[in-house]
Amino acid sequence: MSENKEFLATDNLAPEVEDTLEHLVKQIDPDTPGWKPDLTWTEEEEKKLVRKFDTTVMPAIIFLFVFLNLDRFNISNALTNNFVGSIHGTLDTINLGSTMLLVGFCIFEIPSNMVIQRVGAHRWLPTLMIGWGLVSTFQMFVSDPSSFLATRFLIGAFEAGWIPGVVLYLSFYYKRGELATRLSFFWACNNLSSSFSGLLAFGILRMDGVAALKGWQWLFALEGSATVLAGILGFWLLHEIPQENRRLSERERQVAVTRVLRDDPTKAIKERHFVPLRDVWAALSDWNVWPNLIFAFINTFVTSGFSLYSPLIIQSFGYDALLSNVLTIPGQVLHLINQLVTGYVADRLQTKWKVIVFGMSGLILGYALNLAIPASTSQAGAYFSLIWTVGFFLPWHAVNASWQAANVAPTGKRAIIFSMYIMSVNISGAMGVWLYRDDDKPGFRRALGTSIGLLGAALVIVLLRRLQLAYLNRVREAQWSKLEEKEKARYLRDEAPALGDKALSFRYIY
Repeated sequence: MSENKEFLATDNLAPEVEDTLEHLVKQIDPDTPGWKPDLTWTEEEEKKLVRKFDTTVMPAIIFLFVFLNLDRFNISNALTNNFVGSIHGTLDTINLGSTMLLVGFCIFEIPSNMVIQRVGAHRWLPTLMIGWGLVSTFQMFVSDPSSFLATRFLIGAFEAGWIPGVVLYLSFYYKRGELATRLSFFWACNNLSSSFSGLLAFGILRMDGVAALKGWQWLFALEGSATVLAGILGFWLLHEIPQENRRLSERERQVAVTRVLRDDPTKAIKERHFVPLRDVWAALSDWNVWPNLIFAFINTFVTSGFSLYSPLIIQSFGYDALLSNVLTIPGQVLHLINQLVTGYVADRLQTKWKVIVFGMSGLILGYALNLAIPASTSQAGAYFSLIWTVGFFLPWHAVNASWQAANVAPTGKRAIIFSMYIMSVNISGAMGVWLYRDDDKPGFRRALGTSIGLLGAALVIVLLRRLQLAYLNRVREAQWSKLEEKEKARYLRDEAPALGDKALSFRYIY
């Protein structure tokens, strides 16, 4: 398959059969809300509609996502205000808190995404926000390791399902060739909120002693309360999926639904329902989804601890504790730029694996620079190395998620795969912090060396994944070409819809 071509609705289908997509489209239930098989529209009309989604749907999601990251990662800012000493813990206590966050994620991730198709993302996502916002607020009262661990578990439980729910939600608004760019904007907010978090922490931690409260208590109280208010506002900000979106005109709803279903007929939803167990099992038992999960796991594993302790690492360079939070911002800005550029390039050139290889290579270079230039040799050089590393953390994250989504069908299975993907990165994030231990401070050279080795392995997996998908496409092509035209038509009508990405007519993208 050519990688530098326009991404069409037929990219995942056998290319020789001109009516392949037509056959699949005919399988869509005519009573599907918004679906008009004979509908026509101009290119300008479609661009105008997509711009409307970009200026209404995306800003709401991005705004709410900022608060998720504030509540998940403000613990790194609290560490510079003697949070560990206040709860009579150690760095191992903080690492165990990350693990408890993971436990909450693992238990509730898939159940949450089984529910979202029945309840609706516009209701479920704000509800989850209010839940973790309240827990985050009450973190101001933790006084020992046990209460800290309990709050981290509950935050993980409520945040579970939020990100995969958003990805699934956006997939109903955007075609496959549009999604990577939007997901890049979405995940770029991770960096935006991290930068914003550093600035907020710089100001809020200065309230240390006000009303007899410590600075970290004010940090949790104010940011948690803001999340609760944002969650309440989210009930109004978030739109329903296109076929139910009453803020669109009837014409806009029909174009929005029809264009997406012509691109991917597996997204057709006639009525709300829980994800069936057969789709859950299809996702869990499909070995072919695991390579993307594995290299996502490795990359998050090696970046989570570095991200958590980057303010402390900067502080070890000799900077003031409060200033250390602000000095993480340039790295977050670089990462934001990288994220937006890689998402755009992936959609523009229609290549996934090349973008991911570029991002991983930049990260390997960053860790190597951190090893080669310790602060004792050059404070400026050590700081540059840290900023470079943060800038290349996970700029390809959105590209990998869209790659995974494009290679999975039907919608129920795709929802569970999204959950598995987010579970993978969260599990690795919770485990990865354990690379950074007290006996490896301040340079964390053991952690950096381990990270380089693991990233090298991940890079090999990406390259093998590209070769694997090309091979699977060739095998299917050989089997497909042996069928007569009538057999192909019958197969597309009777078998392909139920088989999803396992159908002979399905082609993987890379």
